[in-house]
Amino acid sequence: MSAEENKAIITNLIEELNRGNTAPYNRAIEPDCEIMYWTGESMDKKSFIEFINTVTETHPDFKIAIEDIIASNDKVVVRYTESAVVKGSFIGMEPNKKRYSLPAIEIYRLSNGKINGLWMA
Repeated sequence: MSAEENKAIITNLIEELNRGNTAPYNRAIEPDCEIMYWTGESMDKKSFIEFINTVTETHPDFKIAIEDIIASNDKVVVRYTESAVVKGSFIGMEPNKKRYSLPAIEIYRLSNGKINGLWMA
């Protein structure tokens, strides 16, 4: 697939996530995908799907605003700002009902329209 097609795949995934729909991620991620969380910990596909489901459950208004999206060959880089109100316990944080905003970068590697690498920072 072309870099532009890969960019469109990632853009569509983020748009679905912004609607609270995590199901497309399950279809888009290869079973043996290499996923590295910003803490340096690795996750398998199942753990990542559980993670994003927990995000949308504990942050019902979770949104990603894409600042930049760059594609080259099999890689797509997304610089974005995520924002939400924490309404449920999440990775050791108790709900505080305050809005947060956090800049982040993700790098995706795709093969044949599927994600086979994801690095979050």
